[in-house]
Amino acid sequence: MTTTVPKRTLSVLMNALSSGVVPRRGLEYIAVGRKKETETFVSDLEDTAEGGGAFRFISGRFGNGKSFMIQMVRNYALDRGFVTMDADLSINRRLTGSKKEGLNTYMELIKTMAVKTRPDGGALEPMLEIVADGIIEDLKASDMEIDQDSVFKKLTKMTESMSAMQHYRDFIKMITSYCIDHASEKDDIPSVRWFKGEYDSKNEVKRDLEISLLINDENWYDMIKLWAGFSRSVGYKGLVVFIDEGIVLYKLQSKQSRQNNYERLLTIFNDIMQGRSSYLSMYVCGTPEFIEDQNRGLYSYGALRSRLTTGRYENG
Repeated sequence: MTTTVPKRTLSVLMNALSSGVVPRRGLEYIAVGRKKETETFVSDLEDTAEGGGAFRFISGRFGNGKSFMIQMVRNYALDRGFVTMDADLSINRRLTGSKKEGLNTYMELIKTMAVKTRPDGGALEPMLEIVADGIIEDLKASDMEIDQDSVFKKLTKMTESMSAMQHYRDFIKMITSYCIDHASEKDDIPSVRWFKGEYDSKNEVKRDLEISLLINDENWYDMIKLWAGFSRSVGYKGLVVFIDEGIVLYKLQSKQSRQNNYERLLTIFNDIMQGRSSYLSMYVCGTPEFIEDQNRGLYSYGALRSRLTTGRYENG
């Protein structure tokens, strides 16, 4: 059977492969021998769409296809109505740190937020615009004022299932603030800066937005959970997060820094696997050393080691 690859997709594939990088689109045309892994990821996405989620480590040596697998699952998720985010860890982007390393990771995840119509990232503002336009249209159709109170009530009704989540009220206040500023065609919208994690102090946030919640290293994962719930509330199937280059954590020279990051990883792992989050899956990629080294890897952190078992489809 002959498969015809669309010309634009073929161009993307050839340019990426000739440059030695993983293409963002068209991987389904070149994926071979990955049936079992694909079935596992499809099952994860089905669970996520039902309100659950998955947390998986993808392990493999350099060049064994970890990034390929991430992109394949990412493309599959986008095609089926999920929101995705992805970030490569680096010395300045970790899960936690003393110099906003965790916040930097959050900022990268927000920057790469993608949906089917925005597969290359930058979907934050388009998503907010669609939500705001829908609310504004509904209020106008009902001859209601477009003000803080009416928009907030509309949003809380839409997101009722999220109401018990940490920082929910401030999050919805910021969506409300965005809707009001969008309706007035304001160019510089402070709530967008807040969603992107660009504020440096609580005083600035309070001055511009009249809340005291500052997105930082301590609460960035709570924000990811809110984005997962919000994505579902506005018509997407959930949120899938991809974190690559886990080896960065393994290479940290400070044992305390490694342990702090592994502890944060354990917290996220437990949160997702124990059902304390909804409509959220996360995949973390790294080399076998990152996971199995008993001196510096995840196995050096007892609580994580006890939860990890060799996967059936490990990329040896």
